[in-house]
Amino acid sequence: DGTETQAGQEFDYKGDDFSYFNTRLGLGIEWFATPALRATTRFGYQSQYADWGSATWTLPVGQIEISESGGSGTINQFFTGFELEWAPSWNSALNIRYDGAFGDATQNGISGGFIIRF
Repeated sequence: DGTETQAGQEFDYKGDDFSYFNTRLGLGIEWFATPALRATTRFGYQSQYADWGSATWTLPVGQIEISESGGSGTINQFFTGFELEWAPSWNSALNIRYDGAFGDATQNGISGGFIIRF
């Protein structure tokens, strides 16, 4: 709930709760090529359900109320991922990772990092 100001006019709005539920079933496999080099792969199925709720705005002119439903829906996907990590010592590691999902919607991401442990 809150108030939005645009062009000098205030608009009150109220929103419902947002609901989200995620399920994932899959398999992950790790392979240690050397004691310092690890490769990980994962794949499976995931499903998400979202209920976006609704929102109501009150306009200052004549106290007009506008309601809008965000709707709800599901997304079903197959996911896959791969990670390569090199840890030359107990307190440092370097990794690169790919994550993707395909089906009702497509998602792709590449990330990586450098880890220093104390």
